[in-house]
Amino acid sequence: MLTIIEIFLIAVAMSVDAFSVAFGIGCSYNTPRHYFRLSWHFGLFQFIMPILGAFFGRILMRWVGNINIIAALILFYLAYRMMKESFK
Repeated sequence: MLTIIEIFLIAVAMSVDAFSVAFGIGCSYNTPRHYFRLSWHFGLFQFIMPILGAFFGRILMRWVGNINIIAALILFYLAYRMMKESFK
């Protein structure tokens, strides 16, 4: 179970990420309707995605168990591919 500090740090990271993307996209629009729609959709997805992740994560946890080693290997592989591609 996550502590309150971990939940707060995740919330801050998600809000900074959403702010930067919304700011970049929002600079190209200039009507209040676009601002509202952009804010609404970002807020909605920032609310729904962690809930869906927790829900489906618990379901998958029953089938898979502790999958941290497989996840780490996948992340290392992706990092290796990204670094290899960046040096080309």
